[in-house]
Amino acid sequence: MNQRKRHTVTKELSIREITYRHDPEAAEKWFQLWVELLTRKLHSMPEEN
Repeated sequence: MNQRKRHTVTKELSIREITYRHDPEAAEKWFQLWVELLTRKLHSMPEEN
């Protein structure tokens, strides 16, 4: 019999610092990405009462 093993893959991304030089558009895109990731994280956290 051919059995398949299930693998669970969890990917985690951490942004510790964002630096930019002479490119305000890149800084804005990174900031938007950071806000999106933070929002997802906050929505995934259980509420505490």
